[in-house]
Amino acid sequence: MKYNYILGPPPIGQRSRRMSNISPMVQCRIPEDHLMALDQMVGLDGMRNRSDVIRLAVRQLIEASPSRAVGGTISVDLGMDLTDKIDMFCSIHGDSPDQVTRAALRTHMKAEMVASDDLQTVLETRHQQLANRLRQREDHTP
Repeated sequence: MKYNYILGPPPIGQRSRRMSNISPMVQCRIPEDHLMALDQMVGLDGMRNRSDVIRLAVRQLIEASPSRAVGGTISVDLGMDLTDKIDMFCSIHGDSPDQVTRAALRTHMKAEMVASDDLQTVLETRHQQLANRLRQREDHTP
């Protein structure tokens, strides 16, 4: 058995929630001061027109928002020197920049935590030695 549903027009005073057509084209109103800022970015980083600037802005917005997967995302400006190095490293080792960055961050955090623990241990040991010396002086005072 097959049912065919015919959707009628929306009730008076309400808009239809269906999109009239599915297209990659989007229209939006942008204030004049924002348009001037967009125009200033045309020509930078290979962006040839306003559309390129807007596409980059949308991509950066989406990449900066929390992902739906468990965990979060961060964006780090590596600078030209480190960007070139990570690109070469990834091409040699076949890793992605994300994998390399995660591994480097884990290694750095682990080293800092070990150093912090070592420092805490050294401080506690030194504090205990000083306390023992003070006790010895108090015990031998005439």
